[in-house]
Amino acid sequence: MSEADRPETITADNERSLQKLAWAIAASQGEFKLIFARCNYASLRSRLVPRLQELSAVEIRVLVLPESSHTLYAVIRDELGQDQPAALSILGLESVRQLDRMLTSANQVREEFRNHFHFPLVLWITDLVHQKLIELAPDLESWGTTRSFAIAPQELVELFKQTAAQFFANQLKLTPKDCWELEGELTAAQQEFLSAGFLEDLELAANLESLLGFAKYLNGNIDATLVHYQRSLALWQQLPNLERQGHILKDICFCFYLKAIHQADTEHPDWQATRHYLQESLRVLQEAQRPDLIGESIGSLGRVLRHLQEWEQLQALAEQAVPLHTAENNLIKLAKDYGFLAEVALAQRRWHNANYLAQQALANLGQVSDPDIPVLASSWYRFLLARSQYHLGQPQAAILNLEAAKEFSDPVIDLKGYLDILSHLQQLYFEQKEYFKAYAIKQKQRSVEQQFGLRAFIGAGRLESQQQEKSALTQVEYQGSIAHEIVAAGRQRDVEQLVERIGRNDCKLIVIHGQSGVGKSSLVNAGLVPELQHRTIGTQDVLVVPMQVYTNWVGELGRLLAADLVTDVRDTIQGLVERLRGNERLNLRTVLIFDQFEEFFFVYPNPIQRREFFEFLGACLQVLSVKVVLSLREDYLHLLLECNRLPSMAVIGYDILSKNVLYPLGNFSRDDARSLIAQLTERANFYLEPGLIVRLVDDLASELDAVRPIELQVVGAQLQAENITTLDKYNSLGTDPKEELVQRYLAEVVADCGAENQQVAELVLYLLTDEKGTRPLKTRIDLERDLKGLVIDWPTGQRQLDLVLKIFVASGLVFLLPEIPADRYQLVHDYLVDFIRHQQEPKLKAELERERKQRQQAERFIPQEFLQVFGHGNIVDLQLGNAVEAEMTILVTDVRSFSIRTAAMSTQATFNWLNNYFNLVSSVVYNHHGFIDKYIGDAVIALFPSKADDAVLSAIEIQNKLAEYNLEQESQGKEPLSIGMGINTDKLMFIVTVVGLSQRMETTILGEAINQASRLEGLTRVYGVDILISEQTLHRLDNPQKYSPRFINNIQVKSTGKALAVYEIDSTVSRAC
Repeated sequence: MSEADRPETITADNERSLQKLAWAIAASQGEFKLIFARCNYASLRSRLVPRLQELSAVEIRVLVLPESSHTLYAVIRDELGQDQPAALSILGLESVRQLDRMLTSANQVREEFRNHFHFPLVLWITDLVHQKLIELAPDLESWGTTRSFAIAPQELVELFKQTAAQFFANQLKLTPKDCWELEGELTAAQQEFLSAGFLEDLELAANLESLLGFAKYLNGNIDATLVHYQRSLALWQQLPNLERQGHILKDICFCFYLKAIHQADTEHPDWQATRHYLQESLRVLQEAQRPDLIGESIGSLGRVLRHLQEWEQLQALAEQAVPLHTAENNLIKLAKDYGFLAEVALAQRRWHNANYLAQQALANLGQVSDPDIPVLASSWYRFLLARSQYHLGQPQAAILNLEAAKEFSDPVIDLKGYLDILSHLQQLYFEQKEYFKAYAIKQKQRSVEQQFGLRAFIGAGRLESQQQEKSALTQVEYQGSIAHEIVAAGRQRDVEQLVERIGRNDCKLIVIHGQSGVGKSSLVNAGLVPELQHRTIGTQDVLVVPMQVYTNWVGELGRLLAADLVTDVRDTIQGLVERLRGNERLNLRTVLIFDQFEEFFFVYPNPIQRREFFEFLGACLQVLSVKVVLSLREDYLHLLLECNRLPSMAVIGYDILSKNVLYPLGNFSRDDARSLIAQLTERANFYLEPGLIVRLVDDLASELDAVRPIELQVVGAQLQAENITTLDKYNSLGTDPKEELVQRYLAEVVADCGAENQQVAELVLYLLTDEKGTRPLKTRIDLERDLKGLVIDWPTGQRQLDLVLKIFVASGLVFLLPEIPADRYQLVHDYLVDFIRHQQEPKLKAELERERKQRQQAERFIPQEFLQVFGHGNIVDLQLGNAVEAEMTILVTDVRSFSIRTAAMSTQATFNWLNNYFNLVSSVVYNHHGFIDKYIGDAVIALFPSKADDAVLSAIEIQNKLAEYNLEQESQGKEPLSIGMGINTDKLMFIVTVVGLSQRMETTILGEAINQASRLEGLTRVYGVDILISEQTLHRLDNPQKYSPRFINNIQVKSTGKALAVYEIDSTVSRAC
């Protein structure tokens, strides 16, 4: 050993370096100074940091970076607040997950360090971190001075000798942070040992390779793990050391198993390697005469044997382990032994024995008091118990245990086990005719398969962010990342361009637009959101708030903001804006993403209702750190022009449709589609012939010379479901294989509704199309009405409709558009219309046409809205004496001086004039969710079941249309028209009564509320106003002040003798709304 390598020499050198570092800190008080302390080993750092504090003349504050840190500057600023310590020492850089991003960001904002941190900053780094600093943050690195610290080689040898002993004794317990540190330390040590000639010691080299393999394994890099384990195996075979050979062979076997489980072909090289190393590990351990080590190996080898269905070997291994673990009183391992024996019993159809063994496993686990025991084990034992209960005729008990198993399992830990639980649970729910629960489980299964790369296509569902499985021992915590489909389809470029826009201060608003089915929601949820969640922009962390529900957009956005920030947000627009400004003070860049924004226009069909949101949007654009992303179908883009004239839109130049705001998203080109199919199928180990990929893209692009993403997903999903991988098999589907696959895909969703519900399911799909090839919006009552004449057993059909709609919405085939007063449903894409009508039309067309004509004739006498009040969809359901009470707002209109105006008119002219007037009034009423009760002479009685605002807005709009009409009348020298309107809100009684001797039924409305509304209309003449509303109506308005109400008088109600306050509504307020 040279003098320089002696421990005492290295210790003295480290002491001198620490002293110089302390002097530098003392000399740099009150100014920013960057110092790098290079040290590769945590054990040495743990001694150096406190020693530096002892030597320093000033107090040194210590900050350990969390592994999840994104921005170095932000972490320091948040930790210190307004404090300026004498010095700050930063530890943990080597363990930061997003280190590259952190260093790049630090380099970009380096001036912020100098401007705000007036103290010396000591960064403890390893050689690897220093190399990354030079590559990624060269400017920041150039500001610093470096002090290096070493460890004595012999001390290092002893350290890793002890670590290896712990590893082979299965006693090396590491946190995620420890895993990263260990890998870095081993890499540095290997270089030091290599340059010093220490690796000629075979045992040291074997220990290093074994530990490097273990560290790579813990950090989720299986391929690198195998490289190091193979090297270590060769070294242990040279020594020889049978026990350590057996341990490494067992670990190699398990690594190949983790690779092999993604391969459907059991003769794949990964499966062959798994079987080879399984037998080799058992042979070597038996040769070493260490039955205890064989018993200890049951955790990993048992999983492999179970998957390979080597039941006899698994039984022998478990029976060998039981006495060993009983003697040790190791209840956790004993439970695992019984679990494997239960697996064997199930495979051998010994149901009672399997039930007993599974209960034994749970009983042993239940005796463990350690709260840190893995709940995953409990999940597996409950799964085994449920399978035995199913075969013993106990389906409900089996469902309860499967639900518990699902709750406690984690696909990141055990993907196959989790999917097995879902598969059995789905089957059991379907057999019990709980079809929606079965379908929800099926969708969950497919979503998990897509996220983990097992499913190439997902059908009409939405892409989710990508996940990665980790082994039972792996310590790495995975977060969702950009879905592989986004990257493979070339959409990664779109994600990067969108992130770049969000990072620019001159880009406040982005409108992503495209045709239905181009993948806007998938791009947002599986690409943009996960990318932003892992981002920092400048010195700001990003808070992403994606939203898709607009029924109560203020409350929903408030809930999302509160969920992200663990704080209360007032459900008012001002409260939301205040919260966003507060985020800015917290150094957060808030990105509000309004996905499927076309639904907003369904919920709020009136421009006056929408103005509130657009004013909020304008307020957001005034907050510097807030960015807004709207994603919607391009046929709704023109509706955004409503907000162009708002003063707050100056920041985007009063041009919401400019190229600086819009971001178009289109279909895939042929080349992109071919590349995407090849990459997705390869990743999912679902290999398609090259010729099939070419033909498939040609078929998909035949109509548009481009490929719709949603159609690719639907057709691809059916290819995978039927395992069609060759061109011959594809051609065997008929003259139009693509159409056949779409039909089969639709049929599969229909089948998921259950055989007894098939007729209703097929009819619902058909009724969501029309002869124009479009997708009409329909309420549930609309569908119920259309179905009644087609389904023989309607009481059963009514229940079937609820189930079918829930499954169709969950499948992604049908959109649910939340609206007031009733939700509406729409088929997901136009291209499905032709497929559905082609399949169903021949047998349904005549029946549907007959039913439609009957309904139109009936609705001339009783409006559909009356049927909704009674809870019916068809007039034939009304029964004599049916009655229902409901609160509504009544609008009564009357033309002033009608008799004088029409005295000189002919009967036909009067009739034509009235028709035009009634059309004007009724169209406005229906646009505001109301309906007409009666026309009495020139008077109209309209009812509004949802909101009092609907009636007031109708009255205002009618008066404004009347003003336009009067301008035209006056220009022709004619008398202007004047209308009085009275509005009241109260409860009404709807009754089905008999008229005359013919027993003809009609609906009658009873209630003093109508009389009061009529009286208010009459008082408009007395007070010389256009619109009067009652006190009850005023109190039910969402925001009364918006209508500038003016108190008129208190009038006496004849029926009660009580006073009723009356208010005028100014019809000109709409011009300001």
